[in-house]
Amino acid sequence: MLLRNVLLLLTTLFIMACSSQDDLKRAVRVACVGDSITYGLTLKDRAHSAYPSQLGSLLGAKYSVKSFGRSGATLLANGDRPYIKSKEFAASLEFKADVVVIMLGTNDTKERNWIMKEQFEADYLDLIERYRHSNADVKILIALPPPIYSNCCGMSNSKVERAIVPIIKKVAQKSGLGVVDNYSVLREKKLFTDGVHPNSEGSRIIAQQVYREIRKLEH
Repeated sequence: MLLRNVLLLLTTLFIMACSSQDDLKRAVRVACVGDSITYGLTLKDRAHSAYPSQLGSLLGAKYSVKSFGRSGATLLANGDRPYIKSKEFAASLEFKADVVVIMLGTNDTKERNWIMKEQFEADYLDLIERYRHSNADVKILIALPPPIYSNCCGMSNSKVERAIVPIIKKVAQKSGLGVVDNYSVLREKKLFTDGVHPNSEGSRIIAQQVYREIRKLEH
């Protein structure tokens, strides 16, 4: 009788373990690609307040959200800190995400990078193709970066508004991708810690914007 109960318990535990593994396999993997805004720089509780973490909470257990933010990263392949040459980029490819959310462009407005702005569109299209080559079934969203309220390092909001935003919209149209509009919803300086990086509330708004676009992909 004891042996029978032990076998029954082991069988139950085995079934539960298999079910748990199946649930993990079914989780939709979301890779958040970007710079220090994605990383959550300046946030006191980055592990919980950065937008990828808040996005994971919104999406729930059926999704596995991982941040691949690289502080200072540029979209430009020849920028001072190209994302495609970072370990975060390599890790994001290995993640084999079902959904990739790209938010880059802020650091490209720095004076030392801005001289190469004519390459921005081509480099963005190349980045998209790299993710598509890694996973033919991947769904990609590209996000407009937030406004800039500081002139640090030569960055300026006029460059974002007049050049970066229009180019990203053009890239989205050419690639047939959805756009996450983080620019128009963060038009208040109080949503930033230093004029460049969103605070916890600003990050929450970004998470909500991305959440809405990801849910659209389900239909």
